[in-house]
Amino acid sequence: MREAILAAIGRIGTPAAAHHLLGLLGSEDVWLRNAAIETLQVMDAAVLGALEDGLDDPDSDRRIFAVNVLASLHHPEAAALALRALARDPHVNVCAAALDVLAEIGTPEMIPEIEAVAARFPDEPFLRFAASAAKRRIA
Repeated sequence: MREAILAAIGRIGTPAAAHHLLGLLGSEDVWLRNAAIETLQVMDAAVLGALEDGLDDPDSDRRIFAVNVLASLHHPEAAALALRALARDPHVNVCAAALDVLAEIGTPEMIPEIEAVAARFPDEPFLRFAASAAKRRIA
């Protein structure tokens, strides 16, 4: 039954539906949270506004989930939103998720911002590694 409801919400594909799904990213129910992520991933451009709001969520885990959805979107604004998270999020794991997304959908023009995040977190060697890997993939 839950699958049918989520499939219907995904087919509706409106910004309001996307915002509702975004609210489920904080669910303690792992199945529901993952199903919401999967549904958001197939909604494409309708989710951009909701994801932009999700990048400002006080919960870093929800911000990570929002960033991860960006990788699957076939919209030019997705990379810009990942770059925004990379440039201004204070949490190292959100920035690491943004680097993973940019490694998939980023462009060479984004390399200066990718290099800058490693400088923001000098005590995080894994972030320097992720930044270097992202640069190599998109260069």
